[in-house]
Amino acid sequence: PEHQNLIALAHELEIAEALTFLGAIPDAEVKAEYAHADMFCLPSVQEGFGIVFLEAMAAGLPVVSTTAAAIPEVVAHGETGILIPPGDVTSIAGALLVLLSNADLREQYGQAGRERVERYDWTRVTETFLREIAPLI
Repeated sequence: PEHQNLIALAHELEIAEALTFLGAIPDAEVKAEYAHADMFCLPSVQEGFGIVFLEAMAAGLPVVSTTAAAIPEVVAHGETGILIPPGDVTSIAGALLVLLSNADLREQYGQAGRERVERYDWTRVTETFLREIAPLI
């Protein structure tokens, strides 16, 4: 819903030439778009579980996000990415600069993210769920 507003803001800030606004991407093309990225940034102030973070980490991308809601349950600060307080624009910029300037750290966080995503495999999640509820049945 904010697509046009963001495009207008990019022009106002004179950064539109450096940005590409993709809009909605078909599911079949998401993986290819992640492959073009160096990192994933979603500085949410409110977020549920956040499947999008798992998708990005599965693609080997380090994550920059916030400590809002359930995000820290998925993204491990200092392990798979950098988490900052919601609304702290200066820290978001700083985190992006840290990762942009350090390819080794991007690779380290990306690999750790790939490994962390394995915890959320449907088979593994189902087995854990059934094991936890078995005593209650």
